[in-house]
Amino acid sequence: MESFNKIDAYVATVQDQIRCGKIRSYVTEEIRVHLEEERSFLLEAGISDPEATDTAIEEMGDPVDIGVKLDRIHRPRMNWVLYFGVIAFCLAGLLIQFVIRSGGAGQQFTPLSRHLTGILIGIAAMTLICRLDFTLLAKHPYIIWTVYWAGLFICTDFAPKYNGRCVTLLPYMLLFIPLYAGLVYSTRGCGYRGLLKNLLFLLLPGLLCLAIPSASTFMLVLGGCLLLMSVAICKNWFRVKHGWALLCTWGISVIPPLVLLLFNSGGYRLRRIQVLLHPSAYADNEGYMIMKLRSLLGQASLVGGLSNTEIAKNLPEISTDYLLSYVILHFGWVPAVLLIALLAAFLIYLFRLSVRQTNALGFLVSLACSFTLTFEILLYLTVNLGIFYMAPLALPFFSYGGRWMVLNLCIVGLLLSVHRTRTILPAGRLPQSSMGHRFFTFENGKMTIDFNR
Repeated sequence: MESFNKIDAYVATVQDQIRCGKIRSYVTEEIRVHLEEERSFLLEAGISDPEATDTAIEEMGDPVDIGVKLDRIHRPRMNWVLYFGVIAFCLAGLLIQFVIRSGGAGQQFTPLSRHLTGILIGIAAMTLICRLDFTLLAKHPYIIWTVYWAGLFICTDFAPKYNGRCVTLLPYMLLFIPLYAGLVYSTRGCGYRGLLKNLLFLLLPGLLCLAIPSASTFMLVLGGCLLLMSVAICKNWFRVKHGWALLCTWGISVIPPLVLLLFNSGGYRLRRIQVLLHPSAYADNEGYMIMKLRSLLGQASLVGGLSNTEIAKNLPEISTDYLLSYVILHFGWVPAVLLIALLAAFLIYLFRLSVRQTNALGFLVSLACSFTLTFEILLYLTVNLGIFYMAPLALPFFSYGGRWMVLNLCIVGLLLSVHRTRTILPAGRLPQSSMGHRFFTFENGKMTIDFNR
């Protein structure tokens, strides 16, 4: 009994030095296990009980020193590069919005104060979310999912409609992919049953996108979710045959919605594809906007360009839908290419953060956030560069609009939450392969503590 009291006292001393509650219980329990293993090894070697306990504790080292080192390694770490980088994007977007409203064209646009308010609320939300526990997405996925979707479907009846569309609900669809990551993680190891369950949940965004309606939002959500499923399948989280699982996942998810989108509403979507392939043949009606945009971009200079009034006469919604086109036409191709390069570097940085996650849930959630922002930016770029025409969503951190700004910053806040706890094991059981590092190794009666993370 005295031996176990000594071990308890040693473990308690180590625990007192570790401030992070997430890692404290895991590390101290492993220390206890290894102390008892070392003590048992010494007892088998013929050493008396008190001496074996004292020797095991002595070989482990000073408890205060060990606790301080573990606390230094496993404390939450804020990614200030990402945090202030996103704020810098927001301020750059605010500057562009100010330029749009200058030069005598300001009366054509909504007040800049609303955009500034959206930025401030978004930064506050991002800061709050990064301090929250992202593992709640896996602990209570169905509760979070039910509340989220119940709120969206209820709001479809009360949200204001513009030309028959509930456009005010579109920003909230951005949260679907990160929430879907929690569902995918909760069904790991469930085989084809888990796959089927996740595919059934994809019916909800499809129904809501038809109710709004918004084909671009549907493409963003479906594409991001299917990529998440594909990653989980390739990592063998469901323990199924990869080829068949990928074929069924993409076939079941893509073909029926595609047929529905193409032939619903009297072939309207099919005509949109025809306009996409041959816009010049429809230049007098559906293809007018894309041909007009291509003509304007073809006349843009390397540096400098048209005035705000001239651009506003030729392009609608230059503060929201066609902000990048405005940058090209007003500032020139060189500043626009620089902006595109910065956005590309930003997305590459997000994916680098994702692949560095050793935690399975953290990897999936950060990947979901990266997919969401990537699809949003890619869709916006292709529309603004005249590659094809469809309703763009928003250019994250730059486009005018409070809801889009706040929701995109919330997604960044979730990314920050994941990265902030990168060196901390989350609550709940994880696959052993996801831990990636053991603090202690025990072999032939010798204990090794590895602080190199």
